Amino acid sequence: MYPKQMLDIYRNVSKLYQLPDIAIVHRMVTEVDDYGGIENSYRILGEYKCRLVFKLEDTRQNGGIVLQDANYKLHLDYDCDLKQNDKVYIKNDTNPSHYFEVISVETATEGLFTNAIVKERFN
Repeated sequence: MYPKQMLDIYRNVSKLYQLPDIAIVHRMVTEVDDYGGIENSYRILGEYKCRLVFKLEDTRQNGGIVLQDANYKLHLDYDCDLKQNDKVYIKNDTNPSHYFEVISVETATEGLFTNAIVKERFN
């Protein structure tokens, strides 16, 4: 068990040197419009420093074709707000329709990062 001050120093240093990219997190928000209708849309929740690491490629047969899913592990700031089914866009990505869907979030009690398993998606 580390003292809180030492843990905060480790988190700040690791964020500075080990998280080179910026993730823009979008979350589904349900709102009621002026006419009483329900509207669902994605809104920007925040921007966090991140690192995206290729983890595993799944291949499966669907009818006569082979489908591939690329799984990635996303490392983010320890105090980021991330939930399942959020969309994550990487800032300065060359393809604007390219995003990652959060499958699961792993947060350790005294960890340096918040880790998430994400799948690559396209609009």
